[in-house]
Amino acid sequence: MQITQRLVGDVTVFELEGRLFLDDGHEPLSLALNETIAGGRKKLLLDFHGVTHLDSAGVGLIASRYATLCRQGGQLRLCNLQARAYKVFQTTKLLTVFEPFASVEDALKSFEPAPDS
Repeated sequence: MQITQRLVGDVTVFELEGRLFLDDGHEPLSLALNETIAGGRKKLLLDFHGVTHLDSAGVGLIASRYATLCRQGGQLRLCNLQARAYKVFQTTKLLTVFEPFASVEDALKSFEPAPDS
C-alpha cells in the first residue's frame, strides 16, 4: 500500500494505491490515519482510485477511524471507490454510513458548509 497525503484547505487527502488487506496495507494506513487524527486534523478524505483489493480488515479500519473522528467532531469521506471496493462496502452495509463520492472534487465540496438560505 502506497499512501500519499496532501492538504487541500483544511482537508487531508489520502491517495491510496495497492491492496488494503490485514497483512498488506492495513498497518501503514492505520499509522497514517492515527498520526493525522492525533495531530488534530478533523477532515479526512480517502481516495480509493488506486486500491486494487480490499478486505474486511481494511473496511473495519476505516469504520473504526470514522467513529473516532465522529466522536471528536470530525468527518471522513470516501471517493473513487472501484467496483471491488464498492461491493465490499455495499456487502457490509457501510454505504448506509458513508456516502461515496465519484471524484476528489465532489468529496471536497461536501466538506464545505451549506450556503445560508
